[in-house]
Amino acid sequence: MDLQLTGKVVVVTGAASGIGQASARLLTEEGAVVVGVDRDPIDAEPGAHATAVQADLTDPATPDRVIANVLEQHGRIDALVNNAGGLQARTSFLDITDEQWLATFNLTSTPPAA
Repeated sequence: MDLQLTGKVVVVTGAASGIGQASARLLTEEGAVVVGVDRDPIDAEPGAHATAVQADLTDPATPDRVIANVLEQHGRIDALVNNAGGLQARTSFLDITDEQWLATFNLTSTPPAA
């Protein structure tokens, strides 16, 4: 498939596992320059056009730092895959504590940097 992404700079949050990791892999296969962001270490495949930024998106200073890093390294951002999430699987919705729900809400609804 040719998504015409060759050379495009794409930031992928939640890139260490799951959908974010699969998205980052597909984008690099399509020729994009991928900057993966995750609070967990990101395994980049050798030779892939990818860099990793280990960062916790619940920290309000993180988006500005990530953007500055990407702009310094690549000069632009062409696309964003905003995939970060963190709710752990439970046997029931009722097993989620208020603190866990709030932490997930804060992670997935962080407002954009000013």
